[in-house]
Amino acid sequence: MTRNMHVTEQGDAPAPRIALSADFTMPVDAVTATYAILGKKGRGKTYTASVLAEELMDAGCLICVIDPTGVWHGLRSSADGREAGYPVVILGGDHADIALRPDQGAAIAELIAQQRFPAVLDLSLMRKAERRAFAADFLETLYWRNREPLHLIIDEADEFAPQRAPAGIERLLGATEDIVRRGRVRGLGVTLCTQRAAALHKTVLSQIDSLIALGVTAPQDVNTISEWVAQHAEEGQAREVRQSLPSLPVGQAWVWSPEWLGVTQRISVRRRRTFDSSSTPKAGARRHTAITWAPVDVDGLRRQLDDTTEDQQAPPGARDQQAQAEIDRLRRQLAAEQARVAQVQRVEVPVLSGEDMQALTEAVTRLRDVGEQIIAAATTVERALAARHPAMTSAPATSPNRKPPPGPPDSKSPVAATAGEGTGDGRLGLAHRQILTVLAQHGQRTTNQVALLTGRSHKGGGYRNALSTLRSSGLIEGRGDIRITDAGRHALGSWEPLPPPGPGLIAWWAQQLDKAPRLILQYLAINAHRDVPIAEIAEATDYSSAGGGFRNAVSRLRSLGLATGRGELRINPDLLAAGDSTA
Repeated sequence: MTRNMHVTEQGDAPAPRIALSADFTMPVDAVTATYAILGKKGRGKTYTASVLAEELMDAGCLICVIDPTGVWHGLRSSADGREAGYPVVILGGDHADIALRPDQGAAIAELIAQQRFPAVLDLSLMRKAERRAFAADFLETLYWRNREPLHLIIDEADEFAPQRAPAGIERLLGATEDIVRRGRVRGLGVTLCTQRAAALHKTVLSQIDSLIALGVTAPQDVNTISEWVAQHAEEGQAREVRQSLPSLPVGQAWVWSPEWLGVTQRISVRRRRTFDSSSTPKAGARRHTAITWAPVDVDGLRRQLDDTTEDQQAPPGARDQQAQAEIDRLRRQLAAEQARVAQVQRVEVPVLSGEDMQALTEAVTRLRDVGEQIIAAATTVERALAARHPAMTSAPATSPNRKPPPGPPDSKSPVAATAGEGTGDGRLGLAHRQILTVLAQHGQRTTNQVALLTGRSHKGGGYRNALSTLRSSGLIEGRGDIRITDAGRHALGSWEPLPPPGPGLIAWWAQQLDKAPRLILQYLAINAHRDVPIAEIAEATDYSSAGGGFRNAVSRLRSLGLATGRGELRINPDLLAAGDSTA
């Protein structure tokens, strides 16, 4: 495989160039640029994208292809199929190095972001709904986890970002839009390939840096390309492009890059250096196949993928138990190592006589006995007080048929504000008090919910250590779902209850939430008698239902227990006064 080089002005080491044709090259930062490759079937759309992939890999850049048709495996072999191509890992499809399941989108994104290997994600053996679910998980996770340059090629992109989006595709469309619009800041470039320009979502198409158009004949597709060109070219040039599109020969294309490269140029795409696995079979002709493939080491990747998938599929309680078990194991290992080092490095210096040591030992023993007697007496008094005055150590009574309303989300809430008040045990740290206060206010909750309500990360070491300490001290009990014990209530002391259900509690929440979730909650409160469609909520709050900010706000309301539902949302009836949730 050859590389195109360009000598810098200072004469230093040559910089690689990305050459789509003999007379058209781009700088290597094309890896984080955005392209749309548009062309009727059979005009070389996938072929052109494959040339771009070859050039990027020759320049040392990382690529990943989302392939819904199963035609990209040819990157692994040479043009004649007799020599090795690029060491691209094929995930899924008929030529898979590793089989792919619809529920592994997030795990694959994690693996690629961490291990940095070129990949083709062959989704051709999945149903359309499975492909879309996989792609939504993959694109969302890749956007949040990737930080180094990576170019993503999405073939048949109109399936993942259609102009007429059916119900249920909002998350996928939003994830695609995030990568196209904001992916550069996270190291992501993207190429969208489609044979129907008019079928690609206009918001996505409007965000590209460069347009590469091969031959198209459908009037609506010609019009879509012409409209894009008219905004970036002179009228005479736009007219020339529009008139030539239906008759462009196979392999020729117009390239527009008005802002990034500042060019409008007609090119002939160079020949591929890898096997053309996307070529159309000819009637009566013998099918040409590749016989030599670039080797790839997939054993380690397969194990890591299995581990990542199992960890993501494990229920929250199981993951919590696994994490706690690992923490306990590491603590034991650390303690053993510290004991070993201490034993090896210990130096005894005699400074006391034998009689002095004996006297000190007897004094320590007597002090220990006295301490145990004091603890036993305090426990007896505590139990007697609890039996005589239970109201001093228990939470206010709630209706047996009604769950306590959701609590505050962060350190500005009563959890943090009142955690240090009362007659509780002064030895409790801030995290311990926050956790105990949340459980006193809300009763049994999952560890993830408690983390949200205290404004902490459920994966954070401080939070996990606080849970472990409270559990070992008998102040809380449970693993996945935890609750405060009587001893925990006594250790906490007094705490401030939330406002009662009704307008007061909803108004309190409105003050705690950011703008988007606040507006959504208020709209749900107005329509508390029904399930409200997501599209209606977005329109009423002046947000895009596919936008990341709106989707994050909806997710936060669900996580906090303020709303339920997916395609439609309903306010949690525990926020409402009795009778408010009925029509």
